[in-house]
Amino acid sequence: MNVFNLLSKKNLQTINLINVTVFNNSKYLLSIPHSGLLIPNFVYQNIKIGSEILTGTDLYTNQIYLLPNNSRIISKINPNILNLGRDKKIDKKLPKHLQTSPLTPYKDEELTIIKRYDDDQKIRLLNLYDQYHNSIKEALDLLLNKHGFALMLDGHSLASKGLSYSPDPYKKRASFILGTLDDTSAEPEIIKAFYSILKRDAEKYGWDVVKNNPYKGGYITIHYHNLERKINVMQLEVNKSIYMNEKTFEPYPDKIKIINKLIKHALDEAYKTAKKIYE
Repeated sequence: MNVFNLLSKKNLQTINLINVTVFNNSKYLLSIPHSGLLIPNFVYQNIKIGSEILTGTDLYTNQIYLLPNNSRIISKINPNILNLGRDKKIDKKLPKHLQTSPLTPYKDEELTIIKRYDDDQKIRLLNLYDQYHNSIKEALDLLLNKHGFALMLDGHSLASKGLSYSPDPYKKRASFILGTLDDTSAEPEIIKAFYSILKRDAEKYGWDVVKNNPYKGGYITIHYHNLERKINVMQLEVNKSIYMNEKTFEPYPDKIKIINKLIKHALDEAYKTAKKIYE
């Protein structure tokens, strides 16, 4: 498939826009839905391109949440084109910022304007949506069959200050924000293990960790957590300012490596706690 890379500004060819890696010995699943930099050529003509389109992209989260020997599902398609963290059927009970379809672009005067898709484009994009979410279901079932429980982290990043369309416009944000649906998306002890380890380790670098403010967990956390089935899901947001230059989009590789280790340590502790709970 021919695509355009928003960061390199080059036309490329790729086989898969949804990257699925499943390990038989995986302890948990990483969902990374918003890191994509690619725009398929079949919708390229519909888009007004500008550097501002990267504002709504979770840049470098494909590296931050790339934990060895653990299953992961990564989208390479830009979330302004296809938002995998939204429901096909808009639910008015969801928080306001989640009440858009997967094909709705971020609405903001600073962001890219996307025209309407035709029926063929919608079908092709929604097929990618189904591929991503079917892969989550299959990976969770594998974890359930192997461990008797499943643990998933939905990995994101966010701007250091709230954007105009966010729940906290123009407010300064914490270094890490753990979304747990007010501690209902996973067993409380699992949440406590992840949060306490991440907080302890992050504070060594001068970083702070909060829960459920401004995001309590998005559609993926809401949709897939199921404690009756022993499926535990958490969402993590990492402040972009601690690992990249938000103006130039240049990464800080050393910081990315540190954050990667912090997340792995916290998830490993959450997994150990889950094993004790479900033994």
